[in-house]
Amino acid sequence: GRSETVPTSVHKLRPGDIDVIGAMGDSLTAGFGIYASDLRTIFIENRGSSALGGGQGTWRNTLTIPNILKVFNPNLFGYCQSDKWNHEEGSEFNVAESAAMSRDMPFMAKTLVRRMLNDNRVDLLNHWK
Repeated sequence: GRSETVPTSVHKLRPGDIDVIGAMGDSLTAGFGIYASDLRTIFIENRGSSALGGGQGTWRNTLTIPNILKVFNPNLFGYCQSDKWNHEEGSEFNVAESAAMSRDMPFMAKTLVRRMLNDNRVDLLNHWK
């Protein structure tokens, strides 16, 4: 469940207190080729099924961190729900890029922060820990 009051420290956070989720990373976080069965489908980013940023389905059919967190907070947002490229609407806060390297992380962080600042669902004062 959720805490009675909004925690001000990450140390007091419960799973149900997490309202927003985002992800940065490389091909693994982008869900590159998760369901690929041949060369034609290997380049699809199955972002909605990515372990860190995917919220497609439920934890029973797609075991991801967002799907587990949705059990504790059904209002969680920021996860991707389908096959999307990182620049497409619907990729939400999963800004991972296939073939990204550690030097690409600052760019992804800026992209993630920009998306959050431009999303009226995000309350930086209460959501950010």
